[in-house]
Amino acid sequence: MKLQDESLRIANESLAAYEKETNRTQKRLKAQRNLAYGIGTVLLVALVRK
Repeated sequence: MKLQDESLRIANESLAAYEKETNRTQKRLKAQRNLAYGIGTVLLVALVRK
């Protein structure tokens, strides 16, 4: 029983770490996408005003 509890605890910690890393990756990708959209918008506006 103790071994099973320890295995469950380790599995839960592993899943929590995976979730944290996934959230970090999603935030980073969102920031990069938003930056790309912003740069694209600025370039488009500059091109139209030319």
